[in-house]
Amino acid sequence: MLKRIKELRVENGLSEEEVAKVLGVSCKLYCKIEKGDVSIKASQLVAFCKFFNISPDYIFEFIDEKRELPKE
Repeated sequence: MLKRIKELRVENGLSEEEVAKVLGVSCKLYCKIEKGDVSIKASQLVAFCKFFNISPDYIFEFIDEKRELPKE
C-alpha cells in the first residue's frame, strides 16, 4: 500500500507537503505515513483516494489496474 501512495504522489508531480495538506496532516506525519512508520487513518485514506480519484483497491494492491472512483 505504501508503495502506491508514494507512487501516485510522484507520478502527479506533488510534494510531500502538498499531499499532507490534502490529508490535513503535517508534512512530518505524512512522511512517516509514506515510510510506513505510522499507519494511515481511514479518513486520510478516503481523502487520498478522492484527491487522486483512485479506487482503494489499487492503493491496497488488490488490483494492478488504476480504477477511478465510482461517480456519486
